[in-house]
Amino acid sequence: MPSALTAVDINLPSESTGSPNGTLAIRVYAPAAGKARYPEGAPVVVQVQGGDASGFLGNNFPPEADDLVTIALVFPGGTDPITGRSSDGVYDHRGPQSIAALRDVILYAAGQLKDDQGRTIDDVVPVPVLHDNIGLIGFSNGGNIVVAVAALYGEELAPYLRYIIQWESPVSSQIATVDLGRVRMQCPAGKRGENNFVNPRYTAYGPYTLEVDYSDLAYDPSNPVFPIFHDGNGDGRYTTVVDPATGCKTPDLDLDGVLELDEDFPLGAYEDGVKRVYSRPVSHALAERDVFAGAWPADIATPEEADAYWDLREAVRLYDEALSKVPGLEGMVLASVQDHVQSTPDKPHIRQAFEGWRRNSAWVQINPDPAYLVEVFPRLKGRN
Repeated sequence: MPSALTAVDINLPSESTGSPNGTLAIRVYAPAAGKARYPEGAPVVVQVQGGDASGFLGNNFPPEADDLVTIALVFPGGTDPITGRSSDGVYDHRGPQSIAALRDVILYAAGQLKDDQGRTIDDVVPVPVLHDNIGLIGFSNGGNIVVAVAALYGEELAPYLRYIIQWESPVSSQIATVDLGRVRMQCPAGKRGENNFVNPRYTAYGPYTLEVDYSDLAYDPSNPVFPIFHDGNGDGRYTTVVDPATGCKTPDLDLDGVLELDEDFPLGAYEDGVKRVYSRPVSHALAERDVFAGAWPADIATPEEADAYWDLREAVRLYDEALSKVPGLEGMVLASVQDHVQSTPDKPHIRQAFEGWRRNSAWVQINPDPAYLVEVFPRLKGRN
């Protein structure tokens, strides 16, 4: 069924761009006249992409959601890869300016802000907008900033924001940087190293921090991709072999499909525009174990810098403030049998997200009830 949405490109004035004259590139998708979900109008959902993407103006919803108003945005300094539309400013990798930009998009959806032509959202869409029924959906890493905006600006947003949906979101830094697995493989062009490797040093769950043995952390400055790693075989370098089935470099030296403690495990990082930012626990373990022998590399964030970075980007540490500022905010955590990134079978990121809502006595559910899915997608009837 083809989409019947009307798409409207908007330039939204926002001081999050760092300029009183700067604008954000957003796109509003609206139902056709008379096609809103409810007789009184259409709710609004703001979509936020995953990874470290600076923005995307596409619509990820199926046609069955064409009775909603949907908004997509480009963060300050970002560019939509499809249309080339850009937002003014400098991209701060989902930091304070990005969070403020998301706040302004929500306020625009609420009818509180106007575009650069002086129009409210009600002036540009063909259906009534339910300003007090706004939801946020964060895909993957987008599930952190949707909590951060409620934590930082909840008082302003409380009259309008009703719910947050997080799809397989890495709500703690160890999950975001994939410290537990899968392994990000180095492969020939056109090849993908699919794997479900789990870091065998992961020992226990925690609501904020997962227990991992960091005693074999190592640093190899000659490795441009994985300079920080668990050195299982103790040779001082990230050791791999070529998997003959894929041509990819794998740390699974015996090719048995399982990583053991005597095999290496690479550690990923996020970027702040200048430095590599490793997970909060890895950053502290590097210092505590003096991995750099007193000479901290200029291109790797210190523990203090990593803490400041993750303070705004770990939903596990933001739920309390978000839910205190937006009373009645509801949550849904979406999860699949096979996660799109993570390989740990106990899915600690899903548990961390669920418990973050529950410890604040908020309404939260993991996935919709099957009956609702079948009502919207009858073809799913009978599937497990």
